Amino acid sequence: MARAGARMIRGPHPMARTHKALAAGLVAVTALLSSDGWLRGERAFAKADYAAAAAAFAEAIEQEGDRAPIEWRYDFALASYAAGSLDAALDSASRVAQQADGRLRQEALHLLGSIEWKRAEAIAAMAMQVEAEPFLFDQAIERVARARAHWVDAAIGDDAAPESVRNAERALQRLEQLREQKAEKDRQRKAAGAKQKPMAVPDGKDSGEEKQGGNKDGEKDAQDNPLAPLQQELSREQVDRMFEKLEQRDREKLQLRRSLRAQRSTSAERDW
Repeated sequence: MARAGARMIRGPHPMARTHKALAAGLVAVTALLSSDGWLRGERAFAKADYAAAAAAFAEAIEQEGDRAPIEWRYDFALASYAAGSLDAALDSASRVAQQADGRLRQEALHLLGSIEWKRAEAIAAMAMQVEAEPFLFDQAIERVARARAHWVDAAIGDDAAPESVRNAERALQRLEQLREQKAEKDRQRKAAGAKQKPMAVPDGKDSGEEKQGGNKDGEKDAQDNPLAPLQQELSREQVDRMFEKLEQRDREKLQLRRSLRAQRSTSAERDW
């Protein structure tokens, strides 16, 4: 992947953490050797078939239950992340970060940062669209801030990896960039809104007297026509009055049509 987010992802092979599980104790060794699901997951991961790897790791964890090494949950989180299943990856990596220690905990924290970063970039891409909602930039900024926090945590300790430090620095730069893009989008949105003409609302007042520097005919047109343009914003009360005026006109037209139909019906009866 060519995007900046790709180089922030450190994806060590799941075999590396499982070797640590082997050294941790006989229980982990027994679980590893007896788990066909984990072995299938390891082979699928090596072939970059991440969806199949995640499914196999999940099967192995389910079979072993509470006896499953915590490293397997990291393997599942990593495979799920690579397969694009970010919710599953987030849930499993969060559990590892809470339960593990040492290098494995920092691996999980680093992965959590990568998950938040990937989500942030997807939201930021949507925020750059012409008709995007204004709040999308805020969500992207929040996600990048979370990613940076995870990477900062991963960079603390004796087992800290330099990738986490670099990623935290890049996240800080990305935050500044997103804030600048948000400000520019806000300026463009305000400029576009200023070009739109608001609608006039009849206020029921006599417009016979021309205001100083104003246009008497234009003011009268604005009062007679509720859709005429005015150089002012509408309040909630003005909008309500405008709709009341339109509804009144609709009622008058309806009454007129009913009256005309009644007259035609009377005339037809007389002719008959």
